[in-house]
Amino acid sequence: MRRAKGFTIIELLIAGAILVVLLAALGRVYVGSMRAYRTNEAVSTERQNLQAVTELLQYEIGLAGYRCADSVSAALNRVFSGPPLTASDGASGGPDTITIRYYEDRYASGSCDAATVTYFVQDSVLFREVSGSAAEPAVEGVADLQVISWLNGANSAFYVPTTSANLGRPDAPDLAGISLSLGLLRDDGTTREHIVTIGLKNPQCQNAADCL
Repeated sequence: MRRAKGFTIIELLIAGAILVVLLAALGRVYVGSMRAYRTNEAVSTERQNLQAVTELLQYEIGLAGYRCADSVSAALNRVFSGPPLTASDGASGGPDTITIRYYEDRYASGSCDAATVTYFVQDSVLFREVSGSAAEPAVEGVADLQVISWLNGANSAFYVPTTSANLGRPDAPDLAGISLSLGLLRDDGTTREHIVTIGLKNPQCQNAADCL
């Protein structure tokens, strides 16, 4: 007597077990791929934020004390309303505020106008405020900004506590750089600290004669 064509219960159970194993393996591969993708995306976003804030601060802090390049005599007579680069402590160890003063000559031929720019962190956003204008968001994902040290002309670093941004700051004629700690937000809500050191290209005296 011929056997009817088809699958037995045992064969169906074996096939089902194999299918379950394959689906479980594929599920693990998918979950792993998604985790790797999210991790790479988070790292990429953090790197982009770090690059954006670093380039912005390096460029603008590098302008501190600039008095235009029209003539030496005119530059020496230009006075700032305060030190070219100042730092203010954040309340209760909160983010510090950086203020930069320089003369602006990039946008109009023959112009040389005093500019005061302030950077501060609020609600995990780095803001840029130009004197006379409303503050505008510059880079998102920045949770903290702290001055950690000042550098003198010999590149000696003077480290400061969180609550005293100006402690150990060299006198203006010898001030040559600043180191900042940037706290960047991660996807899990934590922050990662990045250290940025910026050299000062111009004399840091409020009156040019004091740096001569």
